[in-house]
Amino acid sequence: MANHTNTAASTENEHLMEHIINISEDEQPLLWPESCIYKVPCDLRNINEAAYTPRLISIGPIHHGDKKLKPMERQKKIYHHEFHKRLKENHYYSSETAEMKLTKFRRFIEENQDEIAHRYAAEFKKEGFVEMIELDAVFIMELFLRITETNKCQRDYMLSKPWLRKGIQLDLLLLENQIPFFILKELYEVVGKKHSTFLEIACQYFANFNPLRESSNESIKLIKEFEVRHFTDLVRCFYLPNTDLNFESETSDVLYCATKLNEGGVVFKAMPDKPLLDITFKKKWFLNWLPFLSCLPFIKCFNAHLELSPFRVDSTTECVLRNLIALEQCHYPSNAYICNYLLLMDHLVNTVTDVDLLVDKKVIVNQLGSHKQGTMLVNSLCEHVVVSNFCYAERIRQLNEHCDQFWNRNMAALNSIYFRDLWRSTSTVVALIIILATMYNFLRNFLRDYNRDFNWRVPEIFNISYS
Repeated sequence: MANHTNTAASTENEHLMEHIINISEDEQPLLWPESCIYKVPCDLRNINEAAYTPRLISIGPIHHGDKKLKPMERQKKIYHHEFHKRLKENHYYSSETAEMKLTKFRRFIEENQDEIAHRYAAEFKKEGFVEMIELDAVFIMELFLRITETNKCQRDYMLSKPWLRKGIQLDLLLLENQIPFFILKELYEVVGKKHSTFLEIACQYFANFNPLRESSNESIKLIKEFEVRHFTDLVRCFYLPNTDLNFESETSDVLYCATKLNEGGVVFKAMPDKPLLDITFKKKWFLNWLPFLSCLPFIKCFNAHLELSPFRVDSTTECVLRNLIALEQCHYPSNAYICNYLLLMDHLVNTVTDVDLLVDKKVIVNQLGSHKQGTMLVNSLCEHVVVSNFCYAERIRQLNEHCDQFWNRNMAALNSIYFRDLWRSTSTVVALIIILATMYNFLRNFLRDYNRDFNWRVPEIFNISYS
């Protein structure tokens, strides 16, 4: 029975391979050089389809026409009407009417229709493409502008409901739910507001997904150096490191988990001001000769430190990271920074104990309710993820070499047992003082008795008489 099953499976695989090899050029998916918006690969989608599927609104052609998303089509038309009114009230371009501005924008879409279509690495219907892109672009623009205006935001039913507002925000960063960024920049020029750029407005809208939201101005300066293709790409830019990371061919080294590293003398240190992907391992050079210093109380600076930016885990983390992973797997296979980072975190987190340690060190900020959920999330994100090179290979080698040293492990154990906190350190020091004092008294009495006995016996041994 087993042989029959294996034979049938083998035959099915042969037919599948033959179909793939003999596929005609007309049936192959189009992939243009400018393609940047993709359908999520099946292996990734099957893990958690909800993370890639819009729940409230469709943007772009991939999910256009979905019956579940039709209620928001009416809202798009309402926003289009409101945007038209906004242009009428806009006094920056008094020589152009609102109709002229919208006509100009529609003509821009028509002239660049092929370039826009080539941004999608997916098949879709070409009918009504220009009207759809215009409607979606105007909806996004009106949404962004309303959020910056308190009075309109309060009167808008959709924006006054936190769950609706959050749901739309998540839908707008899904990889399959995008329109090219350059279209929105062109539409912003039509609006005529010059006090800020569209990039700044977009960064402000997605600021809660920025790990360095406290220094958003610095993030915008860094993002300006990149060519932002769409909103998913924009959110990815939030995570990119400030420094260049050297990619190496995929390493076979497996990093020890967080608890093993801690047992090997590595101290985890949270660095809130660092970009998420900047991970550094710092070790004092003289520890190679004097590793016992790291176990002394109140001299923690001598420990080997692994510095990481806090990794926040909440209800939106999976959706955001899965779409960023899908973007890197499709568009940035040679520079998959986020995939590399999550693979490293997957190495660090094996059990709930690892999450307990990292949460205690504030390296992970877990808002899911239980550490078990956090562990399951971190371990599932990299399922079916393939990386061709690795940018943390040197960090892994340094950490493993440090933990493999026999002396480091023993010093770390000594530190953990006897110098874990202030009270235990104090008790240990007092005990050492008592032991040393006892030994001193013993040796002093021993030597005193020994010297007295020695002085008494010397005259007798050498037949010396005292008169």
